[in-house]
Formats: sequence, C-alpha cells, structure tokens
Amino acid sequence: MATTKPDHPIRTLDPVDIPRAEWVSFLIGALIALVIGISLPFEANRVEITIHNPTDHRLYISATTPEDSTETPVAVVEAQATRTADVIDRGPDWTLHVRSTSTYSGTATATRTELTSGVYTIPTRIGDDFTAAGVIPDDNPAEPSSANPSD
Repeated sequence: MATTKPDHPIRTLDPVDIPRAEWVSFLIGALIALVIGISLPFEANRVEITIHNPTDHRLYISATTPEDSTETPVAVVEAQATRTADVIDRGPDWTLHVRSTSTYSGTATATRTELTSGVYTIPTRIGDDFTAAGVIPDDNPAEPSSANPSD
C-alpha cells in the first residue's frame, strides 16, 4: 500500500498566525475573568460564643456593629438557659439586639473578647425592661432543635 501525501500542507497554529487584535482581546478577557474571580464573596470568619439568658423570657438575639447596621442572627436562647452558637464574626465591637417573641427590649454592647472568652450573660436590665413592658414570661417548652440549627 502506497502512502499518499495530502493535497495541502499540514499547518500547525503558530502564535504569529493569530492577529494581534485577537491576542489583545484574549488578554483583556482573561484579565476581566481574573478581576471577577477575585471579587467573588469569600467565607466569613466565624467565632463561637456562649450566651447566658438570666431572664424568664426566650430571647432572640441578633448583632450589629457601630460601622454596620445590618443585623446578623446570633442565637435563640431559652429562658434561664445558656446557649453556645457558631456565628459570623462581627468584628471587635458588637451591639446585641434582644427581642422576646413579641417585644423588642433593647441592646447590649459587648466586645468580641467578652463574647468568646467565656460565658457572656445578658444584662438583667433586659428582663427588667420586659417586666416593665408587661411582657408575660415564657411558659412554653423549648422549641425543637430545628429552631436552633446549631444544637
């Protein structure tokens, strides 16, 4: 069997064969993809905190910072209970916003160090505020663990 040569020469793609405009377009596209990749969201830092609720009310706690008023959920802590939660780190200074099932009670300020170095106790004035507002203490049993996903 005889080998035959193709009618046209076999060419390989040489960088010189690609016009300059196509190379520039390729480089600009790669640069844009790199910038978009770098700007994608990243996993937030997390901290483990333990909060004690000395009140007779189930507390719904969220946090903000002096620089950012976006509330981040922290934990639901049953009446007269302590709860440990893994939460997004809000930075060195936190403002905890405390609510019962029906009433906003106010805020408590704490540093990251206070929250992570042991058990942080909600100020008793929070319970006093609920009492002054006529909020009836919780006598409902604790919610199932689905209400507290980190349990």
